[in-house]
Amino acid sequence: MISFISSGDSVYGAITNSSTNGVLPVILYYAIFGIGFYLYSNYKFKNKLIALYCALTATFATDFIQRIVVGHNTKVLALAFFPLILLFLDKLIDSFDDKSKSVFSFQNLINLALLALMLHTTEFKSHSDDILCISDAWNLSSVSDNLQSSKEDTNLGNN
Repeated sequence: MISFISSGDSVYGAITNSSTNGVLPVILYYAIFGIGFYLYSNYKFKNKLIALYCALTATFATDFIQRIVVGHNTKVLALAFFPLILLFLDKLIDSFDDKSKSVFSFQNLINLALLALMLHTTEFKSHSDDILCISDAWNLSSVSDNLQSSKEDTNLGNN
């Protein structure tokens, strides 16, 4: 296995054979997106059927499918990790709200490391010169933060 991996090729490139195969990486990105959306929806709704519906609906959305036809595969890579970014961001926010758990718990450190890995993959592995992909990741993080803030504002009136 080591013999066909050149010094400039990554392990991911060797697994997907991305230098000669343009289809397998795209299918892998869609699988990551679908699984990530399922995990995020299951975390938010606590219902596996609703999570499956959300994941299928998001994966087969028109905007996502048209990226196959147009060939913007770097944007598919950037979009593939968005549900996972939201998942780890929401897990961190929810754990910070829980006063019984320590902020520096092992689970929070794992979630933070995975969030950093997803942001790194979205920003630097898709195309570092594609400023749209980079700004989309940060805009998504700020939208999630604003949604969390609005949820807290609506809870203030209930107390």
